[in-house]
Amino acid sequence: MNGHFRLIANTNSKDFQICLIGDFDEDAARQLLATLERGMESARRVTVSTNCVSGIHPSGPAALARGLGKMDCMAPKVHFVGENADRIAPKGSVLFMV
Repeated sequence: MNGHFRLIANTNSKDFQICLIGDFDEDAARQLLATLERGMESARRVTVSTNCVSGIHPSGPAALARGLGKMDCMAPKVHFVGENADRIAPKGSVLFMV
């Protein structure tokens, strides 16, 4: 992929919201995992929006699944929403298709 990716993170009260924008590859997954590690300890729920993802490289979801597997006590709090949620979220994740 061409490396065009960014994410926007927002915290309100006990919710942590992340919007993925651009191409989701292994580097993007690592960036998402680092953001999750920094922000999700105090959050009761984390919502990851996938509506603005323009492309998905197979290495992205695979890297995300490996990383979330290592954070298994926190992973159930992560909810994936949007039109690309089923293509990015690891198996067994909470999905909301909007």
